[in-house]
Amino acid sequence: MMKNSPKSIPRIQFHESDERTAHGLEIKRIEELFDIPVDLDHDPFKAHRLAFFVIIFLESSHVKHQVDFEALDLYKGQALLLTKGQVHAFDAARNYKGTFVLFTEEFLDQHASQAALARFKRSFLTKTNVQAFDQSEHLQILLRLLTQSYAASSSGNGHLKLGALLTTLLLELCLQLPDQELGTSHTALFYQFLELHEQHFSDSRDANFYAGKLGVSYKHLNEVSKAITGLTIKAYIDEQLLLSAKRALVFGKQNAKEIAFELGFDEPSNFGKWFKKQSGFTPQQFRINNG
Repeated sequence: MMKNSPKSIPRIQFHESDERTAHGLEIKRIEELFDIPVDLDHDPFKAHRLAFFVIIFLESSHVKHQVDFEALDLYKGQALLLTKGQVHAFDAARNYKGTFVLFTEEFLDQHASQAALARFKRSFLTKTNVQAFDQSEHLQILLRLLTQSYAASSSGNGHLKLGALLTTLLLELCLQLPDQELGTSHTALFYQFLELHEQHFSDSRDANFYAGKLGVSYKHLNEVSKAITGLTIKAYIDEQLLLSAKRALVFGKQNAKEIAFELGFDEPSNFGKWFKKQSGFTPQQFRINNG
């Protein structure tokens, strides 16, 4: 789960386009996106941040999809899951053909089992890297069933089935990732930390602050973080802050001083020192090298 967005990066909300999406799920052809209405609130070919999840199932031969600072090569027969909070942009060549599955966190919370939700969250919401998935035969069957059920559904009818199919589809994606057998209490605690961190992102970078809010010891929160992410809790907090700083520098229009204050630094000089320690570059150098 990515954190506070720089204000100049458009944050795209889930819009209800018809009554079937009232529960937070929508399925459409990717090609429809490029019939851009005049009043569209963002440019899909420029960096924008999602407030929901999207899975792209590609049928065309090749696109370069931008996710944060990586131009990801996506080919026919592959799928890409974009998580809530990620910054991405579509390939300006518009060579997309395939299917979109859009869904909200609320839809998952309402329809996924606790075990499935825990697996999804630890597989995707605690990671900052992105990768393409193979559209296995099982995945293609699930997508077809989900699409057919969505087309046949109406408000108040069939949403349980849609939720079950989406959950199974997500678990099929999870199978392509390595997973550790972790207790559900570990996953639940770490997800509570993620939600708390999102609320207090610019208030504190102190892991003890979050441990206190959660009513656990620093040691325990640290152990949970290492089990789920492979990072200490401090390293995870720093990684998330660095990602937000990089996004602001590359995709935003604020100067380094404005970014520093937005990210909770009392002094711009402290931000500059911290950023160079974390990345090896000054904020200005990073902006120039990646602009």
